[in-house]
Amino acid sequence: MSFNLPYIIREGFMGLRRARVAAFVTVTTIAVTLTLLNLFLILTVNVRRVVRGFQNQIFFEVFIDPTAPADSVEALRRDILAVPGIEKAEYISREAALDRFKAEFGADPIPLLGENPLPASFQVRLTPAYRSPDRAESILAKIGKLRSVDEVSYHGRFFRLIEEYGRTVLWVDFGLMLIVVLATLLLVNNTMRLTLLAQRKSIQIMRLVGATTGFIRMPYLFQGVFQGALGGGLSALISFSLVQLIAWKFNLRLQGIPHFFWGPVAVGGMLGLFGSLIGLSRHMKD
Repeated sequence: MSFNLPYIIREGFMGLRRARVAAFVTVTTIAVTLTLLNLFLILTVNVRRVVRGFQNQIFFEVFIDPTAPADSVEALRRDILAVPGIEKAEYISREAALDRFKAEFGADPIPLLGENPLPASFQVRLTPAYRSPDRAESILAKIGKLRSVDEVSYHGRFFRLIEEYGRTVLWVDFGLMLIVVLATLLLVNNTMRLTLLAQRKSIQIMRLVGATTGFIRMPYLFQGVFQGALGGGLSALISFSLVQLIAWKFNLRLQGIPHFFWGPVAVGGMLGLFGSLIGLSRHMKD
């Protein structure tokens, strides 16, 4: 028998009607699990964006020893820039530091203290490859040993905490993805088993009249793909509605959203196909 698309589609829908309860549970579960995965993937993209934003702001405040001679400033700049991983070193004079203090806190400490208490410093920024807590701390140790350096300030604990939260989100995504894959394969496999049991006599008759195994299997493969794609489509619709509601409610600008609305349909269809292949191989003997 030749490939007959109308027959494949018609028989596929008939199989879904015969196992409508199992098909409904399968589609619903795929939709729910893919929605959870989709939302966490969107969250991951935006958490990673925030983490990268913080990483781009990683810098050291290298305070110059007040007793160091004035002509040592330029030499210290060269020594800092010679350390691997340093992108630039901006000199902040005592006067510039005082101006920043006034702008940030709205107060002038000179009338109270009688002098400018702020030391001169270098604001040191790292190259992108070194904007991680571990690499930043290795550079911190090297800069701290340079001559004319009094102290190096770096918010390492804060940046490490941000990175750990980002890593936790990635692990949650991985766990959800694993759950989605297993749940989809098991449910499609179960639906396939029920459909094959309901049609075992029809399958035997088709074999007797010369139908090939591939021809018999095609409607069931279509059935699995349709269930997965339908669950993915529902997931995309639910995800879009929830994301738009969250963005409007909290006035957020989320990135990477469009890529996650066509993806569930493709992922659901692929999982449905694999689930059908597994079910057919287990419950339908050649």
